[in-house]
Amino acid sequence: MTYSYNPTGNASNNFNDYRLPRVQGRPLPNVEQIDPIGLSQFRNVAPQTSRNGIVDISDTGLFRYNDALQKATLRSSGKSQSLFENNVNDLQMFGGSQQSDNGAIVQSNVQVLGQRGENGATNSVNIFGDVQDSYQSGTQNARNEVLARKVDTAIMDGDSGASNRFTGTFVNHLVMAGANTPQLEGARNDVIASEKVGQILTAAYNGGSSGLFNQVGSWEDRAVNATTQILAENMGQAYLEGQGNKNHLTINKSIKELGIGESANGNTNNITANEGIQRFGLLGKNNDNTVFSFSGLEASEAVLQGTKNKTLYGGNGKQTVRVGGENNTSIIATSDLTGREFKSDHDRKVYAAQQKDTLELGGKANKVQADLGVGNDDIFVHAGSKNKDNQFEVVGGAGQDAMTLEGSKRDWKALRNQDGSLTFTHRRFNQTVTVADVEDIRYSKKIESSKIGFNAPAEA
Repeated sequence: MTYSYNPTGNASNNFNDYRLPRVQGRPLPNVEQIDPIGLSQFRNVAPQTSRNGIVDISDTGLFRYNDALQKATLRSSGKSQSLFENNVNDLQMFGGSQQSDNGAIVQSNVQVLGQRGENGATNSVNIFGDVQDSYQSGTQNARNEVLARKVDTAIMDGDSGASNRFTGTFVNHLVMAGANTPQLEGARNDVIASEKVGQILTAAYNGGSSGLFNQVGSWEDRAVNATTQILAENMGQAYLEGQGNKNHLTINKSIKELGIGESANGNTNNITANEGIQRFGLLGKNNDNTVFSFSGLEASEAVLQGTKNKTLYGGNGKQTVRVGGENNTSIIATSDLTGREFKSDHDRKVYAAQQKDTLELGGKANKVQADLGVGNDDIFVHAGSKNKDNQFEVVGGAGQDAMTLEGSKRDWKALRNQDGSLTFTHRRFNQTVTVADVEDIRYSKKIESSKIGFNAPAEA
């Protein structure tokens, strides 16, 4: 029996040209917020005239322009603050030392924004309008900050302690990256988007990124030895393919689809969806996963596969959990009502009766401990050349639970243990399953995944 997990879509559509490599997790830093500059100080500053729509500011002081500009370059070696009252087609901010502090206010739109610095330089801009493309980078503790309304593409990267902060309402494409080589400390990126982010890509080496979002369309991770923390209200898709990363994802509502892909290796993933993950698929190897899907009464599916993965999977709802792959260790806890409040004992009983879980067990040399909590649950255990050498322990919990063993009754040897549990061992394929609080034991010549659990055809 081989399980399949096929994502219904790929999170990466527009990031194919942004491909950065792979490697040492560190605690996620907090990027300090730069104090915004105020408009009042420009009241007595006379507007200056640009040269053919081009401005190059290298001096310190206050500067004001009220005509639309083709390009504005800010490169002061000290503190410089500028007010642009009209559109700026191309705004570039540079800094080379800790004394370099470029600040700007743009009261209209910017087409292209670039912030680059080194050696502790600071660049900050408040854009009242929209931005087409924003690029923040730097090295040696450079600090960049952007406050804007709406941005099509925002790319954040850098190394050696560079830090980037972006605050806005809507971002269509967001890249949070790190260093170009594994030897360098990566960039530190903080993002707040109050409305929606269409696509997120985390990439490159050793980055530390955090995001506070409302709606997220998709997140794809291709980073190496990075730390990413994302808190959002809703998320469509997430597809994680990185290596050596620490990922923390908390969704207040639901995730439509979450996949940990074949290339994912050596990651630590902590994922919580307070209204459930509709479909969760685990591949890859050597990943340490803690996943909570609290889907209430909604149907959901988790497919735990790959090689040498360690997974704690828990939650509630009409959960289907399928275990496959090889040499994986899984702890599964479903339909646990601990901490859940009900108005009456009747409401509790009604809710518990709807917590019907399906647990499908297979693969090779897997170890599983499962507690299915309340509800009338179904357990299915595969046995065959592709499903052997496993050790399963299942507690059915409250309710009328049934276990179906693949093969005939004579294929399985049953032993009652001193604690009252039953251990079934397949005579040829070394499948061992110990069950407690399971009321009905059945046998089936063949177990077909498509006919059980999530999206199974309705019973006639």
